[in-house]
Amino acid sequence: MTISMTHTRAGLSVLRITRLLFGLLVAAMLAELAFADAILPVPRPVKGAQELPQQPVAPVDSTIPVGHTDMRNQASRALKQAKVNSMRMGMSYLLQNKAVQGVKTLKSGVQYRIITPGDGPKPGKSDTVEVNYSARLVDGTVYAASTVGQPAAMRIPSVVPGLAQTLRRMKTGARWEIVIPPDQGYGDTGALPTIPPGAVLIYDVELVSVRSEGGTPANRGEVEGKANDTAAPAE
Repeated sequence: MTISMTHTRAGLSVLRITRLLFGLLVAAMLAELAFADAILPVPRPVKGAQELPQQPVAPVDSTIPVGHTDMRNQASRALKQAKVNSMRMGMSYLLQNKAVQGVKTLKSGVQYRIITPGDGPKPGKSDTVEVNYSARLVDGTVYAASTVGQPAAMRIPSVVPGLAQTLRRMKTGARWEIVIPPDQGYGDTGALPTIPPGAVLIYDVELVSVRSEGGTPANRGEVEGKANDTAAPAE
């Protein structure tokens, strides 16, 4: 079963809209800084300046132009709305994906589907794994991926919680599709400009190999029981 999400009315992806809003917000902030610098120049040391008498400084109206403030407020409101839209799309995707045959849901809300079962060791909580992977948003935008033929190295403690939970369940050689809700990914703040606030993340991961914390290949007997969280049955 394939799940498809409708793009925005303007035909732009959530990621592109977020980048545009983020750029607008930054532009407004830079405009404010430029204006402040123009009316309040930074003093520079001048030879002999300490011998000159103090001169009275005329009061300066440092009010930020209304246009700049309005631009920043509009960008902030638009970014909040983009977050709401992103979360709405994400929650809809999670509900639909939960009903897909073979999808299991962990207590944390993370969903996974086994595409190919593996038969090798599972990684432990401090191990490093080599994976072939791609990561995308619910609108299909791919924001990260390994290079073809060159698996990416990931330390389990360094990845987002939802990915760490599922990687520790995988056996070497397995390929899973993993869907991560915002609170197990990048949360309400996202990782701008790449990942919008409140984004649901979708990973396609193939576990190629596991290295223990000491740098040696993991032993199956040592790690088999480490990932013992139970999955809640999909409703």
